[in-house]
Amino acid sequence: MDVQNKKSLAAYCGKPGCNAETAVTEYFKNTVEALPLNSFEEVFQSVTEGRADYGMIPIENSLGGSVYKNYDNFRNYPDVFISGAIAIKISYCLLGVKGSKIEDLKKVYSHPQALLQTSRFLSSHKNWQQLESFNTSGAALFVSETGSKENAAIATEVNASIYNLDILAREIEDDPNNFTRFVVITKEKDICQNAHMASFMFKAKHEPGSLYRVLGVFNDFDANLTRLESRPIPGHPWHYQFYADVDLKNIKGKPDNYAEKIIEKLKEKAEEVRLLGVYSEVGRF
Repeated sequence: MDVQNKKSLAAYCGKPGCNAETAVTEYFKNTVEALPLNSFEEVFQSVTEGRADYGMIPIENSLGGSVYKNYDNFRNYPDVFISGAIAIKISYCLLGVKGSKIEDLKKVYSHPQALLQTSRFLSSHKNWQQLESFNTSGAALFVSETGSKENAAIATEVNASIYNLDILAREIEDDPNNFTRFVVITKEKDICQNAHMASFMFKAKHEPGSLYRVLGVFNDFDANLTRLESRPIPGHPWHYQFYADVDLKNIKGKPDNYAEKIIEKLKEKAEEVRLLGVYSEVGRF
């Protein structure tokens, strides 16, 4: 391949056919090459070390909630930034080896989030053993390789053709409005001029009223705080790191200037304040 024409790399956790690969394709519109890796940590590390230009990271699901591992990864990898986001609709199928039937099944494999998002369907088959996999496409690959009619995977429909599996049931998620939000991470801070989202990370002081005062900063800026998450800090019992998302659609002025002003005030009220990114999001439901 001509080095000058070589595509940028976007790393994701999973095998071909997983939701993160779909997010890469839909966000970048085939302008980058998708790079499958084995863990979220590898994605963060590959971006930090410059082996990948982008990383596609799931951050929350409309049914299963937050992917806490990746909130922790933002703390563990301080040199990455959020440069974009995308929400994609997720629909799961039950996949088995060729010729298998639902009554043959004894074990079902998938990512913990996928098992959670299909819990209603799974609860109607109490005799099935639910086994966790690193990702949905990896579960499909494993079931294909075992060749056993007792095994099935929960994954998206595209995995049936990729791994030569039969679709035993379609649309098994608990709610048809099942979306996963992914964020794009980069090593360089890349602020989009049409940005309408900002993400912050901070640690509230360990004293009475501290969090109340910090949240007052967002109120003072008339910031629409759309998400607030707390994560325990290892080695510091009962101390927490907070993550906040702010909707910038109705602000006046440049999004990056607005975010920096919030940061300045947050530093007066909180500790270890960090701007994760000022960016735009596509596909929001």
